[in-house]
Amino acid sequence: TALVSRVFNEHEPAINRDGILEIKNGRHPLLLLKRRDSSDVIPLNLSIGKGFNTLVITGPNAGGKTVALKTVGLLALMASCGLHIPADADSEIPIFKDIFAHVGDKQSIEMDLSTFSAHLDGIKTILEKASSGSLVLIDEIGTGTDPQEGAAIAMSVMEALNARGAVTLVTTHQGAIKAFAHETPGIANGSMAFDSQTLTPTYRFRPDLPGSSYALEIAGRMGLPEAILKRARALIGSQANRLDGLILSIEQQIEENRQLERELRAAKSVVDRLKSEYEEKNARLVQEAKKFRRKAAEEASAIMMQANAAVEKAVRTIREKGAAKEAILEAKRLIEEEKDAVRKELEATQAGQAVQKDEVEGQIRPGDRVFWRQVGTAGTVLSNTDPDGLLVVFGDLKVHVPEAELGRMKEVGKSLPDRVPGIEVSVPVRAQEEVDIRGMRVEEALSVVDKFLDDALLAGLKEVRIIHGVGTGALRRGLTPFLNRHPVVQAIRSGGLQGENPGVTIVEITGG
Repeated sequence: TALVSRVFNEHEPAINRDGILEIKNGRHPLLLLKRRDSSDVIPLNLSIGKGFNTLVITGPNAGGKTVALKTVGLLALMASCGLHIPADADSEIPIFKDIFAHVGDKQSIEMDLSTFSAHLDGIKTILEKASSGSLVLIDEIGTGTDPQEGAAIAMSVMEALNARGAVTLVTTHQGAIKAFAHETPGIANGSMAFDSQTLTPTYRFRPDLPGSSYALEIAGRMGLPEAILKRARALIGSQANRLDGLILSIEQQIEENRQLERELRAAKSVVDRLKSEYEEKNARLVQEAKKFRRKAAEEASAIMMQANAAVEKAVRTIREKGAAKEAILEAKRLIEEEKDAVRKELEATQAGQAVQKDEVEGQIRPGDRVFWRQVGTAGTVLSNTDPDGLLVVFGDLKVHVPEAELGRMKEVGKSLPDRVPGIEVSVPVRAQEEVDIRGMRVEEALSVVDKFLDDALLAGLKEVRIIHGVGTGALRRGLTPFLNRHPVVQAIRSGGLQGENPGVTIVEITGG
């Protein structure tokens, strides 16, 4: 038995108690013995028991209907005997308590049985004994008598067996039975495929689709006179011709779809290979980008320390020398020199754009948190009106950055520290203690206030006043969160001795 299983590629099927019969690439055992090479035997793929228990198989003469019926019966019998079956290992077969097969012509002169009488005798035995858990196989059901009456008997028998829950497979050529199978719950159509181009059967089973008998086409191939065939078509009637034509058209469409499926499968294989290659290359590029980003971050950190030192020196110089004009100019010169050095250093350390996972789409506005991809730094936008780029604060200092190099970040989950990749400082010759922004747009006002606060810090002022008025409250609503985030602001409060003036905001300067 083991040797036979290896020779004929047999497997142990999955046994189930749900009445589901699913044969995958099953082959008739006798055909395997006759042809030896399993590739010469067209495999059968057939399923029954999921949604329907009765299957009507149609198709041309000599198209494989009876062989399919016998293959199902033999494989079910082999499984019941504990044998391996010539089908794939994931095939499923229930253990049937009875297997009834009525296949072939049982007419007998000795028994005084005509073809139809023998046919009815076999069906009578099946109806007496078949029940749930039985497998019933009937070849050419309803044959041997008047087609209309034979079809009616066949439909009644199928209806009874289906109601009992028996797994039933029948073959037929009668169109009425095909229509009955299509309209009756628990009964389904299936057919053996036929090549309409070569007028030869393919011996492949197709689920859900009824098949034509192709009697006229086969008769033409066998040499019957065309005049006879033409008259036969006229006698059949236009409706039957249209039905056969529809079935033929569907079969051609199915074959085209199969060809398209094969082409798509081949194309998918190419796409999958290219995708795999792309993913490998992308993974390498991601690793290289991470290395560049770490290097850029380290260099930006060094630049930040250098810039901070320059600013602290400038502020210390201003305070020690009493904010004299010469001291302010000297501090401004030192900062400008340092700013040029920082910019040159940044240009040398740009190593591609790193992408921050917290970036979101949308227009960047003042007050937004942003990520500078070139350096891997997070900051806050102060204004977007300068032609040199957006003014962004990183830690204690600011830099103009092109908008294309920035990504807008989510409001929550920010984890990157504000690192300073460059500075933007203007040292005033004379600082004012108040600024009036009434009548300005919010973005314009924030830019003016930002410059005003920088001047106040460098001038050593402790407290300044911002006049924004009451109006609609838009300026104040935009100004308050901006001041709360500003690095030089220590505290804010409303104007007046008791804070009774909402049109003025008093700002305390850090380190003033």
